[in-house]
Amino acid sequence: MKTNLRFFILIPLLFASLYLFAQDMNPVKTGKLVTNKSEDGVYFSSESVQKNSPDLRRSDLFISFYDTTFTIYRWAHTVNLYYHDTEKKRVKLHRDSIWGFCESGTCYIMQNGYFHKITLFGSICIFREFYPVNKDPMAVVATEKKGKSADKIYDVESGTVFDYSPDAATRIFNKDESLLNDFNALGSRKKKMKKLYLFIEKYNERHPLFL
Repeated sequence: MKTNLRFFILIPLLFASLYLFAQDMNPVKTGKLVTNKSEDGVYFSSESVQKNSPDLRRSDLFISFYDTTFTIYRWAHTVNLYYHDTEKKRVKLHRDSIWGFCESGTCYIMQNGYFHKITLFGSICIFREFYPVNKDPMAVVATEKKGKSADKIYDVESGTVFDYSPDAATRIFNKDESLLNDFNALGSRKKKMKKLYLFIEKYNERHPLFL
């Protein structure tokens, strides 16, 4: 009888120990997110991005009273941007006041009146800055696919946009001495350029975006 009693006492203790061990192994227990999956919505600032807290949700956006099934992407590419405030009043939003938006795992950053697709999302973002050629020079929304483009780096912490280059990455990697040393050990600029994307991924892994 004593053996059975010990068994029933030890079992809960064993499960409790396993639970506490799992908690210690769980990097999310402190509340800090370790993934870079963004919440859908419109962001007004890099601070909102770091908090993973959109300032406007899909339900806040407005195109017309007759269209309620639009996507955030479609809303962002209309000429005039509107949303509903807390009193359900329609408010016009200036395009340049937006940091960007995210939808279904894809994020876009606003630069110079256009939304540009982010191809790598994290503490350091990589995006393709693209400016299409409009038929109407006064049009805000582009209709032509032809235009100029360039890869850019965006440091979320500082809110700074850099050209996609080893020089720009070196300035950001100063926050991580070990990574910077490994990057500099590559030697030539050509080798650094070839490995740049990989090192930015490593930086993002070591320095999660979300607070």
